[in-house]
Amino acid sequence: MADIPPPLTAIGPSESEKNTKKILLGCGGCASLALLGIGIFVFGIIMIVSTAMKSTDAYKQAYQIAVSSPDIQRALGTPIKDGFLPTGSIKTNNGVGNADFNIKISGPNGEGTVQVSAHKPAGGQWTYQVLECSLPESGRIINLIPAQAPSE
Repeated sequence: MADIPPPLTAIGPSESEKNTKKILLGCGGCASLALLGIGIFVFGIIMIVSTAMKSTDAYKQAYQIAVSSPDIQRALGTPIKDGFLPTGSIKTNNGVGNADFNIKISGPNGEGTVQVSAHKPAGGQWTYQVLECSLPESGRIINLIPAQAPSE
């Protein structure tokens, strides 16, 4: 009689290989959750800063002047919307304020950046040293400083 070889059995990964995969998956999952948490935290901080900046009088006034400008409306079309995150700073202390910031705006026909540099004396209104909109597509810069009433 001929020798019959034993039946073939499937050889799977060893126990140490299985454990290594489990460890790597577990560590990768923890690292992914940590990165997700950090991302959510950073996004939350950005949202708080953006909301705080957009709620200031300096931002609201500059944005309103820009979107109501006939020159800006012709260039960008309507409606005009502001961007997600303004850049720069707005500082007020005891009614005195300084503001230097940029607002990204866009409409159906294009986009622009409103540059603002303003000062507010105690008990006074914001006065603008710079309030203009740069339109990169045309290269135009539109001055938005309201005409000052003549002094008497």
